[in-house]
Amino acid sequence: MAGGSLTALSKLKPGCAPDIRPIAVGEVLRRLTGKCLCAVLKQRVIDFFEPIQFGVACPMGSEKLTSQSGVQQGDPLGLFLFALVLHKVAGAIQRILSAANFCIKLGDTPTFPSELKVSHLPHFEILGCPIGDYIYCANFIASKRLQARKLLLQLKDVAATDPQVALTLLHLCGSFCRLSYLARSTPTDLVLEAFKLFDDDIHHCFMDCIGFATLDEAWCQAQLGLNSGGLDIHLTIAIDHFNSHVSPIEKLSVNSIISSPVSQKLLSSKVNDHCFQDLFDRSSPANKARLLSVSAPHATSWLSVIPSTSQGIHLDPIEFRVAVKWWLGLDTSQGSQCAFCPAHSLDPLGHHALTCKCGGDVALRHNALRDTLVHFLHRAHASVQVEVGAGLFPDHSQSRPADILLQNWNLGRPVALDISVVSPLNPSTLAEAGATFGAVLEATESRKHQANDEKCSALGWVSTPLAVDSYGAWGKEASLFLAQVAAWLAIHKSLPKSQASFDLFSNLSICLIRANARAILRRV
Repeated sequence: MAGGSLTALSKLKPGCAPDIRPIAVGEVLRRLTGKCLCAVLKQRVIDFFEPIQFGVACPMGSEKLTSQSGVQQGDPLGLFLFALVLHKVAGAIQRILSAANFCIKLGDTPTFPSELKVSHLPHFEILGCPIGDYIYCANFIASKRLQARKLLLQLKDVAATDPQVALTLLHLCGSFCRLSYLARSTPTDLVLEAFKLFDDDIHHCFMDCIGFATLDEAWCQAQLGLNSGGLDIHLTIAIDHFNSHVSPIEKLSVNSIISSPVSQKLLSSKVNDHCFQDLFDRSSPANKARLLSVSAPHATSWLSVIPSTSQGIHLDPIEFRVAVKWWLGLDTSQGSQCAFCPAHSLDPLGHHALTCKCGGDVALRHNALRDTLVHFLHRAHASVQVEVGAGLFPDHSQSRPADILLQNWNLGRPVALDISVVSPLNPSTLAEAGATFGAVLEATESRKHQANDEKCSALGWVSTPLAVDSYGAWGKEASLFLAQVAAWLAIHKSLPKSQASFDLFSNLSICLIRANARAILRRV
């Protein structure tokens, strides 16, 4: 049970001879047991190791631990066992330091205990961080940049055949995260130029992934987090960019962070929120409406998925590139007329392409969303009927108040679901859409209630409009209903509710974006 298979991987390090890295992978049951032990013993472990060690069961503790040999790869107990062996050594060091009663002050000659070796090198590396002057730190970052560029060059090759996979890899493991530790631990003024060069590498890789150049506004949006409607392509100079656009009182500094420690997540959120607001304030009314929609909950679900053809959450390369271009507010019209109604010119933001009644794309998108939702309702063990209501109302022979009818859903009463996809860029409602998120969706829900409530009530049904805008922002009633579906799905499929919710919204989002991309492509 404690054994594992060894896999020999090549280990290459600049300036060193090629070596072998043995990777030990053990039994799944043992690793699961280890995770359970970690969860149960967490507080006892903290009490045992503090205040000597902070690398185990301590968020924001040690940044990096280096060892020559150890336990199996990915073992949940690995860091605990390493720290346990190290604990006596750490305690002995602490007793020596306490007895010597010394401190190190920048600018003064430090006094060390005689038991410790002292290095007089002007430049050195400690815990992966360069300590030295401008030239040393810049060269250190430059060497890390060259290592990171290898991945970026490989992503360019991946993007030629699958830009969705390439962009996913770029934002997960190819951008800021490659140098995030150095960006947090090295003074910005020493390495700013080196970081700018790395950020340029990221920008070029991004353009290779999507196949087109980006304007400043589009690139600013791409750098935003997914919760703000961006593509999560974070840059290493984000804090410097933040400081250049805010008042002195709001600036982030190393001293302010040390005096009042906060998490990296909170710092990133502060920078992200400011960048979004800055972009929003200088946008046109149409782009303000677009930015409010793309930053809505679940709107970026299509960008959060790990692409998978077998699960239906993968986009064709051409469709993906067009979708990203449209998402970032870049011109998708190519200055042409609509292929199905030549009297209309295509607008840059794609409003006409996504609302054009000719060509059948509106109906195809509606039916695709309906069928995707029906699939998940079946998985949640719901009794479903599709397109119900035609012929039931003599005065409205073509009326179908139920795109989907659920039997025994709302306290035993059938629920009639009416799906509507609306555009926040409609000229008649653009002012409201650009000022208040959800105004168009609320108006759509109200209109659907006026049209369907009386008819549904006569049949003993409960009318529930499911309104979603073309960017994937859902109305209030739709969000509540889909959350209930996710809860039922979690119960019947034995899934965490968060996973069930993610699966539901990401599939609906991919379905919507795919239909939008196809509608745009058919008209240019």
